[in-house]
Amino acid sequence: MKKYLFSVIFTLFILFPSLSSAHPHSWINMKTNVLIENRQLIGFKMEWQLDEIASSELIYEMKISDNESETREKITQEMVQTAILNHYFSYLYDEQNQPIKYTTHPKNTYFEITDNRVTFHIHFYLTHPQQVQDRIFKLFTYEPSYYISMSYEDENALLISDSDHLCKLHLNPPNVDTEIQQYAMDLDRTQTPDQDLSLGAQFAQEVKIVCKK
Repeated sequence: MKKYLFSVIFTLFILFPSLSSAHPHSWINMKTNVLIENRQLIGFKMEWQLDEIASSELIYEMKISDNESETREKITQEMVQTAILNHYFSYLYDEQNQPIKYTTHPKNTYFEITDNRVTFHIHFYLTHPQQVQDRIFKLFTYEPSYYISMSYEDENALLISDSDHLCKLHLNPPNVDTEIQQYAMDLDRTQTPDQDLSLGAQFAQEVKIVCKK
């Protein structure tokens, strides 16, 4: 079986040298379900749908494999490890802009193929659940270099499991100045953006979780 040269979907430039110039080079459509239990924010269910090019590469790996189930398991494990090592590409802050950490034990991790698109599913949880009453949280999900764009199509991609109906979700677009936009457009696939710019963070949408008393 071919050895995978990528940390699955997040080092796609190794697999796709023909990608065009300018960041981003690959796109992931997201869906998120905010998990609230007993008036506590406990974690998130996320779906990451790869674009057609990235999906086709993974589907091809499945087709040429001598053992499809083994290949699927290997791909899933690599996806999970990449997600864990990168903080699930998701950064959660409280109303004081203090970061909130996650556990390294995600659940319900798998990927599915529908209409030739690969969608990765993962549930991950806060290390310490947060009381939500009269609280505001901000969630940003992004790949730091902005080589890959991770975004929601609209607010319909956001769900909340909150039986007490204490919280509402708002999707806010990034506010990126024209100089940063031009800088990203000028980068080709061989270039690494200045880390001080936090390029991925600047293009990240904000999911605001607003909870009442």
